[in-house]
Amino acid sequence: MIEVQSLSKKFADHWVLKENTWSVSEGKSLGLLGPNGAGKSTTMKIMTGLLCSTEGRVLIDGFDILKQPVEAKKRIGYLPETPPLYEEIKVIDYLRFICGLKSVDKNLWNNQVDRSISKMSLEEVAFKPIRVLSKGFRQRVGIAQTMIGEPKILVLDEPSVGLDPHQVYELREIIKSLKKEHIIVLSTHILSEVQQICDDVVILDKGVVKAQGSLEHLLSSRRVGQLVEIKLRRPSEKILEKLSSMTGVNQVKFEGDTLELALSESNDEGLDLYLNELIKHNCGVRSVVQKHQQLEDIFIEVTQ
Repeated sequence: MIEVQSLSKKFADHWVLKENTWSVSEGKSLGLLGPNGAGKSTTMKIMTGLLCSTEGRVLIDGFDILKQPVEAKKRIGYLPETPPLYEEIKVIDYLRFICGLKSVDKNLWNNQVDRSISKMSLEEVAFKPIRVLSKGFRQRVGIAQTMIGEPKILVLDEPSVGLDPHQVYELREIIKSLKKEHIIVLSTHILSEVQQICDDVVILDKGVVKAQGSLEHLLSSRRVGQLVEIKLRRPSEKILEKLSSMTGVNQVKFEGDTLELALSESNDEGLDLYLNELIKHNCGVRSVVQKHQQLEDIFIEVTQ
């Protein structure tokens, strides 16, 4: 389990983190989100013992990362945004080197390396120098080194940055498979990735936690009313004014041939009234789609 308690960090006169409190329990994965400069990487560096907090603390399985660093760090595998790779050596030799750094029993080196290579599907490049690998394979090697020592927690900072769509998909599937054995803390700007991988979410903005909780809870608790997307053949200013003045319509947006209604209630009868107005004004309704709120909507709302 990870517990972040009243965590604050100050550089000179600037607070980059202020009173952050959240936790991740066994068997869960958490998406740490926020705009650039929100404090995500600073949080991860404090969690992994690379930075000291100004106030508050981080507990890893009950061990304080500052007061009991050896015990806490045994339980963490960390992938920074730029993986710490030695380009001139082979993948398998690099992973053996990491075994030594992490003080893994030498009798277990082969087992640990083989296991990491298998989990990250690195068999075809295991005996190649890291410098010849693609960006996607380098990221896999970076994650493979986090698993050496069999840590309970994997902290991954922007693991899919710079990858093409195929590589992002492959890496996402690998990370999803790791959830069975590890608590995962994932920082990324790809919000769809978080929706597919993570159970819980923490959203930071200017060092402050703006939203947190299970993904399911955040999506359901912030979904107010209904969003409806209507494609029209012949929109008019009069109908936009008419809809805006009707009871139950919070907002009317129009772009191209698409009208978006934000309704105060999810009510099919109310929607029928608005569609009847469009038909009455001969707008030519082509399609009606009820939209579901996405993590992106929440992110924009809380970090505006």
